[in-house]
Order: sequence, then C-alpha cells, then structure tokens
Amino acid sequence: PVAGAGAVRRLHGSGRTYDVVIVGGGIIGSACALELRKKGYTTLNVDSNPSPGYGSTSSSSSIVRPFYSLEDSCRLAWEGYHCWKGWADHLEAAADEDLCMLHEVGCGAVETLASPACQTYISRVRKAMDACQIPVVYWDVDEVRRRLPYVSTRSYFPPRKVDDEAFGEDNGSDIVGMLFCAQAGYVN
Repeated sequence: PVAGAGAVRRLHGSGRTYDVVIVGGGIIGSACALELRKKGYTTLNVDSNPSPGYGSTSSSSSIVRPFYSLEDSCRLAWEGYHCWKGWADHLEAAADEDLCMLHEVGCGAVETLASPACQTYISRVRKAMDACQIPVVYWDVDEVRRRLPYVSTRSYFPPRKVDDEAFGEDNGSDIVGMLFCAQAGYVN
C-alpha cells in the first residue's frame, strides 16, 4: 500500500531506515536528495551506475546559458544561472570546501542568412530573453570579428556528416551576427 498524502512511509533495509528512496543518482536524483535532506528527511539514492552523476548527467556539456525560444525555458535557465552564482550557499558548504564552480565567459547564438530556421529561432530567443529581462546584446559580423578575432565568421550551414567530402568547408558566405549574453558560461 502507498502512504496517503502527507504521510511518511518508513522503508527498512541493511539495518538503516530512510524516509525516501530516490531512484537515480544523477543531477536530478541528487538535487532531490539535497532538498529533501534540507527539509529533515533521510534519503537513499539507488542507481545502477558506480558513482553519482555517471548516467545521462555525465554526458552534459555543463553549459549554463539562457538561449531558449520559449519564455518559460528562459526563466528556468536564468534562475539556474543565479543558483550557480550562489552554489556554495545553496549547498551550505564550508568556506574551504572545493566545489565545482561557474566560469562566466559568456555565450553566443550565431545567426546565419543561409538558414531561415536559424533566423526564426534567433528572433524567438531575443523576444523570450527580452520578456524575461535577461541582458543580451546583438553583435553584427564586424563586432563579432572585433571581439572574437580568433573565431571564424564564415557560415558552415548546412551541417554535414563527418564522412562528407565537404565537411568543414564554409558555404561561401559569412554569418550575419550573434546574440551574446555575458551572464553565461560553463561549470567544471
């Protein structure tokens, strides 16, 4: 039988008792355990992998970015960015604890005329980010070259498979520009 709303069903095994058993030890399962633990529950994460974060979490690119075409997704990403900014406080970690951290290097979304879908996406992203009041700037191709002189501004659309002889070749034109948000980066 399943416990009713608000009731706690205690689980027993290996001589220990837990309030909640969580299936999965990736980012979601671990986050659930942390938040439940903060509320006073004892938890047990069960996962078939050898260590926390080994499943689909280990394939994550660790990019923290607000570029989404839906307003709700932008809001969620913006909230996540602020959570990473206060990560040590969120974990209630000791000041000397070695934690992963957010490296704010910014993030961009490239616009190319060769792809009408890209132009539609960039337009929707800009609208959603503006609605969420997320700071974003638009750089034309000359500004991209000025700020990122080490990045090619050639257009490589459409994507090609690795075994295509034209893989890695540009299409003969330049990108149009880039949306750039400084409040983005990666976590290591």
